[in-house]
Amino acid sequence: MVGLVLGCDGNFVEARRRLQESLAMSRALGDTLVVGFGLLNFGQVLRYQGELAEARGLLEEALPLFHSHGDVFKELVTQIELGGLALEEDDVERAASLAREGLLLLRHSGMRWYLPEALELVAGLNAAYGRPEQTARLFGRRGCSRNDRRGPAAAGRERLCSGPPRSAVGPQPGGLQERVD
Repeated sequence: MVGLVLGCDGNFVEARRRLQESLAMSRALGDTLVVGFGLLNFGQVLRYQGELAEARGLLEEALPLFHSHGDVFKELVTQIELGGLALEEDDVERAASLAREGLLLLRHSGMRWYLPEALELVAGLNAAYGRPEQTARLFGRRGCSRNDRRGPAAAGRERLCSGPPRSAVGPQPGGLQERVD
């Protein structure tokens, strides 16, 4: 977690060192869930740095670990991260597939407080498909043109570094869950 915080603060050299060290220790201990968490954190920091290929490899390695442990939340976060990364790599079809899988996990898990992050990916996909009206409804006027697909991902990184969404506090009656169903 220290590595992720350091990455959010822009100290990428120290973040990388700490994350590599933590991941090596987790692998040595053989705790695959902790390894998955380290891979997710390291993948997020590398994505923020623009090292997309390396980030993708780490996130893809983490995904089956979370699935095998039944950790739906971390699986959901990893799906959405991979979807945003695919969008940044201009792989719109893969991003759409990952978004569908992530939204299904979201729907069945009841973790609607994570919906804003998932909808950022959907907004980015709408922008990629040239649908500015749908993008604007989900994300506001920023990120509405096809060339602004990175807007939703950048906003997600800003939110990650500034803390959990207010909706994470608990269920929101009449919230957006109905739209996911």
